[in-house]
Amino acid sequence: MPEMLSGLEAALAEASSPSSMQRARAGRDLAFFADVPEAAEALVRLLLDVGDTAVTRQTAEALAQVATVAAVRLIALAIAEGHVP
Repeated sequence: MPEMLSGLEAALAEASSPSSMQRARAGRDLAFFADVPEAAEALVRLLLDVGDTAVTRQTAEALAQVATVAAVRLIALAIAEGHVP
């Protein structure tokens, strides 16, 4: 379990990186933690990433592959937030 927590912490740190490659990796890594509030918040930010659509795409693909209720809920939430006028 400590390895999972350190992986979560590392991915959370990468989610705020100026590097789009690191943010995309964070999206893929965090998808497994979609039910953890801190990860969910970061995932929604990554799904709405304005800096690079590859981050958005890779995060959405990772969440779709995980296919948990929490993961699908985050995709729907990001879609709703992304379409607010």
